[in-house]
Amino acid sequence: MTKLSKMMLAALLIMVLFFLNQVIIEKVTRENEREKAHERTQAGRGAERVGETGSLLSRDPNAGLHPRIPGSQPELKADTQPTESSMCFKENIIKYIIIVIFGIIILILLGLFIYKYNFKKNDNKNGLLSGNSEDHLEENGFQQEIARRKAQYKAAWRKAQLYPDWRKEEFQAVNVTLDEDTAHPSLLLSENRRRVTWQESHQNLSSSTQRFDSLPCVLGQQHINSGRSFWEVKVKDAPSWDLGICLNNVTRKGRVTVSPQNGFWAIRFYNRECWALTSPETCLTVREIPHIVGIFLDYEDGDVSFYNMTDGSHIFSFTKNTFSGALRPLFRLWSSEAGSLSICPMEEENDVVINIPE
Repeated sequence: MTKLSKMMLAALLIMVLFFLNQVIIEKVTRENEREKAHERTQAGRGAERVGETGSLLSRDPNAGLHPRIPGSQPELKADTQPTESSMCFKENIIKYIIIVIFGIIILILLGLFIYKYNFKKNDNKNGLLSGNSEDHLEENGFQQEIARRKAQYKAAWRKAQLYPDWRKEEFQAVNVTLDEDTAHPSLLLSENRRRVTWQESHQNLSSSTQRFDSLPCVLGQQHINSGRSFWEVKVKDAPSWDLGICLNNVTRKGRVTVSPQNGFWAIRFYNRECWALTSPETCLTVREIPHIVGIFLDYEDGDVSFYNMTDGSHIFSFTKNTFSGALRPLFRLWSSEAGSLSICPMEEENDVVINIPE
């Protein structure tokens, strides 16, 4: 039973109790009036008897005394007018009829209200079920649209510059580690060789022909000779950095310009601006400052692409290159406020195309 149904029954019960109360009160009132009327009648009859006994003779002013004939006095006629009790009863009957009619109207209105409420409730339930069905259909439609777009992407993923997560399915994840023999003296590597941090004072490191002494760079240990590889670098903690790849035999001593002509394919983030290190440099527009950068290398196709993994947008691609020799991941920090770069761990590594020299 609904709350409105309970309210309706309660209203009906109150009306019945009120009606019964009024009937009882009216009945008691009528009984009291009858008793009072009966008492008045008895008192009148007693007075009439006393009057009859005291005046057996009546004096006629013209004829003198003569006996009074009992019953010669005109009899009292019954009151033909309706009594006050009957009038009140009729008025109360009319009042009760009005109350009953009013109560019936209230019950009808309550019934209509309850019917309308239940109708809306059922309609809302049906609408909710219908809405859930529509949401389910929309979700299925959305999934179908995603599947359709992914199929189109798979058919021409090389030309598409979207959906880096789908692009990963075409590449091999590489667990890049840093080569301490190539690190500039101002760069401090973590013990696991997956994070590089700028430090103000130069370290006292052994002399090595592999070490950068001018550019504050460090290379990854991996030598990539073929295939498709990708890795990700967390750049959130570094306001200025260079990321990319370079030939294994790039110049590491003296002043060097980072450009494809010198064996570098990289992008730069400096003073909140993003640049492609082409010749000349190309200023890039990014929708959102990257926190993680994905580097995708397709060796045979000569393509190096950079993605902002924060929002999934494409940053820049070096295309139609011809690589000869091993390529290595490149990392660079700019100043004492450059923070650190961290290589994100990957789930799998391609040992076929990645060679780590002794």
